[in-house]
Amino acid sequence: MRVVIKVGTQSILTSSGAPVLKTIRSLTTQIAFLKRQGHEVLLVSSGAVCLGRGVAQRYFGKAYGTSLREKQVLASLGQHSLINIYCKLFLKHNYLTSQILVTRHDFETRQHSLNILELVEELLRDKHIIPIINENDAIAIAQCMFLDNDELSGLIAEQIKADKLVILTNTDGVYNQYPDNPEAKVIRVIDPSGEWPDISTTKSTHGRGGMVSKLSTAKKMSQIGVVTHIASVNHEDVLNKIVKGEQVGTTILALPNQQNKESHLDAVFANPIFCNH
Repeated sequence: MRVVIKVGTQSILTSSGAPVLKTIRSLTTQIAFLKRQGHEVLLVSSGAVCLGRGVAQRYFGKAYGTSLREKQVLASLGQHSLINIYCKLFLKHNYLTSQILVTRHDFETRQHSLNILELVEELLRDKHIIPIINENDAIAIAQCMFLDNDELSGLIAEQIKADKLVILTNTDGVYNQYPDNPEAKVIRVIDPSGEWPDISTTKSTHGRGGMVSKLSTAKKMSQIGVVTHIASVNHEDVLNKIVKGEQVGTTILALPNQQNKESHLDAVFANPIFCNH
């Protein structure tokens, strides 16, 4: 099975930008297990900016702001720290870690996008490597950023014809009401042929997305035949359970007979105005 896993900033980092090693260790252990079972696994991980903020604060006592340039500085500080954590933890399971940093510009032409995707295919086939992808926030420009890594993970899942997209978050799934409401319940299955739930537009403190973004990506996935799961990163053995077909979090079904019929990138290439320059 080919699985794309996306994990958000607040799932692996504290509000102060410190890594939640228990969670990251569990995540890497689960991914390593899936790899040993013969599955092809790719991780899309956020966290560079927030981790960089924490590093700057702890070592220099410097509090960066939220301007684009300052976030670029933080991304350049945090990305290598983020990948270093993954490298050390995956190495304990005898897996190497590869890093791919992309911007939306990298998907502007078919030649560039195919170059990326051929590399990803090569990495997925290698039994000894776990590929990790993140947006290159250090050089991405405001007019041409992905909305968030939910969008990036969906694009990658689509292009490599993934069987599943798993979006890990710090909530148990998609709720039928605002999660803080005591009567709120997790929606276990969303059938895209019916009505989509009306959910909160609240975003996380450090991320650019939110549940609206996750469902928007899941909706696009359903239209091309990819099943999406939105679940808590803290649910015990969450990845193995999802791959085995157990019900965890919220499952967004794929529409029938939609096996990657139409590529989103084809539409992009048909329209040369891909970014707002």
